[in-house]
Amino acid sequence: MSKRMIAIFSIFCVLMSLLNVRVATLTASEELKETALNQRSYTLTVGKTRGQIYDRSFKSLVNTESTTVSAVLPQPETTAGLLDAVEEAERDTLYQSIKQGRPFLTDLLPKDTKADGVLPVEVAKRYGGDQIASHIIGYVDGEGKGVAGIEKAYDDFLSQAGETIEVNYTLNGLGEALKTDNTAVKKSGDAESGVVLTIDREIQAVCENIGSKMIGQGAVVVMEPSTGKLLACASFPEYDPNDIAASLEKDGGPLLNRCFSAFPVGSTFKTVLSAAALESGIPASLSYDCTGLIDVSGQLFHCHILSGHGTVDMRKAMIESCNPYYVSLGLELGPEKILEFASNLSFGRQTELADGLFTSAGILPDAGELVNPAAVANLSFGQGRMLATPIQLCQMTSSVVNGGRTPIAQLVEGITRDGETLSEVKEGSAPLYAMSEETAQTLRTFLEACVEEKENMKAKPTRVSAAGKTGTAQTGRFDEAGVEKLDAWFAGYFPAESPRYAVAVVVEDGKTGNASAGPVFAEIADQLTLLEEIREELGTR
Repeated sequence: MSKRMIAIFSIFCVLMSLLNVRVATLTASEELKETALNQRSYTLTVGKTRGQIYDRSFKSLVNTESTTVSAVLPQPETTAGLLDAVEEAERDTLYQSIKQGRPFLTDLLPKDTKADGVLPVEVAKRYGGDQIASHIIGYVDGEGKGVAGIEKAYDDFLSQAGETIEVNYTLNGLGEALKTDNTAVKKSGDAESGVVLTIDREIQAVCENIGSKMIGQGAVVVMEPSTGKLLACASFPEYDPNDIAASLEKDGGPLLNRCFSAFPVGSTFKTVLSAAALESGIPASLSYDCTGLIDVSGQLFHCHILSGHGTVDMRKAMIESCNPYYVSLGLELGPEKILEFASNLSFGRQTELADGLFTSAGILPDAGELVNPAAVANLSFGQGRMLATPIQLCQMTSSVVNGGRTPIAQLVEGITRDGETLSEVKEGSAPLYAMSEETAQTLRTFLEACVEEKENMKAKPTRVSAAGKTGTAQTGRFDEAGVEKLDAWFAGYFPAESPRYAVAVVVEDGKTGNASAGPVFAEIADQLTLLEEIREELGTR
């Protein structure tokens, strides 16, 4: 009897061992593991942000505001309260989600909704309600793909960086989600990685604030003269990256980045003529008797003072912006010499600021287009077939400040992984040699005199010394009354004795450079000087 019991027990042990092996085999199946896991949890993906875009001090330019998304676990006892919390037109949409019986996401509920099963989650908005530097940052399409600006240039990197926010629910044995709390919110990814720009957020804000009040259509560019780094690029009118469709319908082409676009530059080009003349051995003392016009092969070119300026030298001609003087100077120099210096001062050159993000090259005619002396005359005071960007005007001005070295514009500092330091640095390009230090110093005295000595100069700041040149350019565009529209310019720098900022202002459909662009420059110079004083007091950049 005992032997029989032992045999039965042995068979039972073998069967149990085989059963355990089978169970172990089944539970080792990846498919069953995944099924079991899904039965234990339920995940809602609340949002996925793109990588950051920072200013030069690692201050965020995007993702600066947030919106509330509610993760809702439907509860029969709170359904009526949730429906009452939303507008009547939205109740049916919310009800359809509730009656499914599964956790869901909604942005219909007020941020302060308090009810069992409702978990508010803060999610970053890509663009704020008053987004700064929108023309530089660009925007994304409905699928989150960058289609303009830095968003497009760094789309792959920005898409892969960023943070994913999820809400995880635990399921009971029946597969029903259990109530959860804030600990269920999980954040993963690389929230600090991003692109670091040369833009200074506060300088950009100053330029946008001033320009929005004083410029209808136009642009302001602020450059660090020693490096070519762009501290601000403000284009007007501005646009709303949160509503591109509405922006497209507005007048004035708000999506056009006028900082990168080319315009006729008028008398700001006289700086180029002066540099070419001085470098060619023509002395600043060269005089000319301005009678109010000059005849070039039968074509008359008028001075803005119809009675003329009388006898002027190069310095006086720059201060008074005397067209006949510069026409005479241009004819003496010849087209090849003018074009050589213009090219070395950045004109006619396109700059790639980021992958696929270019400034316009503008238009600098070649020598073959300047066989006619009248064409040379037009070019000599920035007219004719001649266009340039506000960035190029900043480069020209910076060259004068830098002892004759023209910086190449730079917009991107590099890449950061931690939001505090650069892990990849974008090196700037070597500057162009444009003129000698002696010539550059002479031009500085000219430009400083243009602000300090010109009667009724509206570009003169009150808080800081400055220098620069006005320009009033014919456009070939006319209003309903047949009056030609003008583009008004001021290109200058400050402080005059130790320049830290080069600034170019263009106002489309302006009156004159002095009347329309000059006051914008003066206000920017004053406000940035005040900003520097505040930063010095606070010990910040």
